[in-house]
Amino acid sequence: MRSKALSFALAPLLFLASFLTAADKVDSLVIWPGYVVGLPPDHCVAQQNGPDFHVLYFRDRTPQHVNLVGVYAGHHPDFKPECKSPKTGKWTADGLAFEAVRGAEECAEFLVHDTANERGFLHIWFCPGAKTHPQLAEAFVTSIRPAPLPLKDLPDPPACK
Repeated sequence: MRSKALSFALAPLLFLASFLTAADKVDSLVIWPGYVVGLPPDHCVAQQNGPDFHVLYFRDRTPQHVNLVGVYAGHHPDFKPECKSPKTGKWTADGLAFEAVRGAEECAEFLVHDTANERGFLHIWFCPGAKTHPQLAEAFVTSIRPAPLPLKDLPDPPACK
């Protein structure tokens, strides 16, 4: 069972290693409630803030602003993926616990949380842009790591215009 979960977790990394080039390098971005994520090149962020959560969409900079991934950041995720023919996996990396559900039609959702701190959750889902740029969407997920706490004076992510 463990080898199955490990291969499920390593598959995206092996996929990325074969496709990413220097042009695909991602920049780091610290987001509330205490995570570092990779900002894909030529992407911006549309952010909506709720009373105790944020929803972010990482979009390309084309006039259509196609969403690559969506992210719920907060303490009360509603993680109920509706992928057809779902396959699940769990793994840990950098002190974070990852839960993944992948299914037909390139459906993919992830739940991330810190096992040692109360930094909240990230619920990530792939959007239409992930179908045309799967390596960037996978790189986003594999880029996630904990940010040093406490967070102080976070700059706003690069906004979409």
